[in-house]
Amino acid sequence: MKKIAVWGDSVARGILLDEEKNRYIMQKDDVSARVAQALGMEIRNFAKFGCTVSKGREYMERALDKWKDCDAVVLEFGGNDSNFDWAKIAADPDSEHIPGTPLEQFEKTYTLMLQEIQAQGVQAVAMTLPPVEVISFFDWVTKAGLNRENVLRWLGDKQYIYRWHERYNSAILRAAQAAGCDCIDIRQEFLNERRLDTVICKDGMHPNARGYSLMERAILRYAQDHLTA
Repeated sequence: MKKIAVWGDSVARGILLDEEKNRYIMQKDDVSARVAQALGMEIRNFAKFGCTVSKGREYMERALDKWKDCDAVVLEFGGNDSNFDWAKIAADPDSEHIPGTPLEQFEKTYTLMLQEIQAQGVQAVAMTLPPVEVISFFDWVTKAGLNRENVLRWLGDKQYIYRWHERYNSAILRAAQAAGCDCIDIRQEFLNERRLDTVICKDGMHPNARGYSLMERAILRYAQDHLTA
């Protein structure tokens, strides 16, 4: 039986927004569990809500014995790394604000993680990010009474949210190329949809149930071609 480890954030963990209760919940049968069942694999999911690439690297190094016997390790990071402290931005829109992980550091750390996995003789696999649905995301991060005009002034325009997030996705692709490893491109599944708000939760960032089904489709396609032999 093939053994796969997953390190990442809430997207890899299968978290979505319960829009009736307005709180985050974990899917009972997340994508990794469904893929494992479909392909007869063992998938060890170490993803954590709110995790950044630096924290993920720390966790991965401390838990080496839990994954070094795996055939492959999949990384899914970037959502928290690219995010900002929106309350600070709303309070002081004319200052410089740093994201969870600066872009250059994100790419460097992601590349190192892929290389460190390979150094253990394990196949390393990157994963692209689901896109941000800008209108919902802006409404979500400013919903707690933040000064929307100040946030928008700092952004320049709402679409900058998408462009900024896209830069992290591009960094993942560069990291995979630099490390010489594969990348599961889940992003294209979302971009093929005419309406992004039908596959993303109202927070603008987490896939909804249908969005996770898109992820599952992309992962299954990759796994069948590259991880089942």
